[in-house]
Amino acid sequence: MRGIYITKAKIISSDDRRDIISITNGVLNIQDIHICIMKKGEQILGNHHHPYSEVCYCFKGSCYYWLHNTLTGEKMEIEFREGDVMYRAPYVTHTCKCSEDCILIDGAEKSWLDEEWNHTREVLQ
Repeated sequence: MRGIYITKAKIISSDDRRDIISITNGVLNIQDIHICIMKKGEQILGNHHHPYSEVCYCFKGSCYYWLHNTLTGEKMEIEFREGDVMYRAPYVTHTCKCSEDCILIDGAEKSWLDEEWNHTREVLQ
């Protein structure tokens, strides 16, 4: 789907002391990083888009995503698992449900101000 790119995070350096995992490595100009600690359940999360690009890294667990490119009309569904990295273009609505407890690390090209400023909600079909 246009506007979505999924890859795996890569270990860029490793020795007996530590592993260094690269999530974005210059692909996006990140101004905000936040950690989403999400609980397993039937609750739908997200269901919004932004006028800027984002990257999301699944640090632990898994969740199921519904994606909708509001500009092209394309839709996609994926199981987002530990180690996966998702790049989202502007105006891609992202909605998820946690299959298990999950920790996501999100990076955005714009700073976070608040829900009203950063999110444009979409009505589920």
